[in-house]
Amino acid sequence: MDTPDPEFTEDEERLLAATAKNTARLNLGQLQGYRDAYAPSNLAGRTREDELSYEAILRELARRAG
Repeated sequence: MDTPDPEFTEDEERLLAATAKNTARLNLGQLQGYRDAYAPSNLAGRTREDELSYEAILRELARRAG
């Protein structure tokens, strides 16, 4: 059975972990605004950096939700 490819590479996971401290400094309103701005439906020419930013925001929101 084939294992699916991970969504993010090891390097990208390290980058997400390294940016977590900065993302945690944002207040809830900022996080929600960035989440909406980086949402897949808002970016037709979405880059990998956009996807990483969106993932970092989603992870921080999930962390705060418990």
